[in-house]
Amino acid sequence: MTDDSGVPDGPDLPDPPEHELSEYADASLEVPPVLAEARRYPSTLGGAIYLVALTASIAGTVIVTRGHWRTGITWIACALLGAALGRLVLPRSQAGMLEVRRKSLDVVILAGFGVTLLALVASIKAR
Repeated sequence: MTDDSGVPDGPDLPDPPEHELSEYADASLEVPPVLAEARRYPSTLGGAIYLVALTASIAGTVIVTRGHWRTGITWIACALLGAALGRLVLPRSQAGMLEVRRKSLDVVILAGFGVTLLALVASIKAR
């Protein structure tokens, strides 16, 4: 069989019993209590630290584009070091968006990049 569009219909399946339909219809209208309560954004302290670090990094990038590269890179390095410190001290339940890998690996990567950027800023001579 085909419909008006010329696409063949699927196999003819019997309709489900009425009691099954009403069971699904009622369940679809019910909102679980967990979703009904208002959600805080960010919902963890780590999420807030992440947003602060992201904002500081964006500010550092803007400062770099304005011609003050040492100041801008220092902002980015401090944001990374702050994120590393936050990841180090927060428990897993509060790490939020700072938690990507194991705690030790996250801290080493964030702190490593922050220290490297600070070392590069300090080692490049000004003209």
